[in-house]
Amino acid sequence: MKPSVVLSVFTAALFLASCASTGGMTIPADTAAGYLEIADGYAGISKYDKAIPFYRKAAGNPDYANAASYGLARAYALTGKWTDCRSAA
Repeated sequence: MKPSVVLSVFTAALFLASCASTGGMTIPADTAAGYLEIADGYAGISKYDKAIPFYRKAAGNPDYANAASYGLARAYALTGKWTDCRSAA
């Protein structure tokens, strides 16, 4: 993966991680899309443990819940967290 892509993912992760928690409310679609993109970026460089929180956040929007659940289950499986993987699928 190109260093510029990794830097972009890292910068976006820092920005989104600094945002306030939604408190269980549905998050906007553009925010969920950003979280999903960050999670996929981490998964693309085999940083599955770092992708997991962003997949969880992306699942907060119904439009992205299916893709986020798939990514979350995959990340759990690839980190060996089988119980969590089963509950995410």
